[in-house]
Amino acid sequence: ADVKHGWKMIGSLRVLWFSKAIRLLMKETGAKFSEIVEAWVAYADPDWGRPLFHAEFDEIQRSLTSFIGYYCERNRIEPDFFVTFARREFPSHEADYRRSL
Repeated sequence: ADVKHGWKMIGSLRVLWFSKAIRLLMKETGAKFSEIVEAWVAYADPDWGRPLFHAEFDEIQRSLTSFIGYYCERNRIEPDFFVTFARREFPSHEADYRRSL
């Protein structure tokens, strides 16, 4: 169970670390990255450690946007700005995303 949780943490870092929406959420609300990661692990599909493929990229984008709304509502933060920011953050093609890393 601990190893599986560790892989979920690693997989979540691939999604969350590079998100400007997550960084802005932390800056504006004082949220800690570790709290966001734990919330994401509890929220997201357990298999986020898998490689990103184009079909999965749209799924990740939708899930992250939904997660931000969920996280904000759970923590009594107005979600509209952060959700809109997350929707605009990601390019529509995986190659553009990989280049930004």
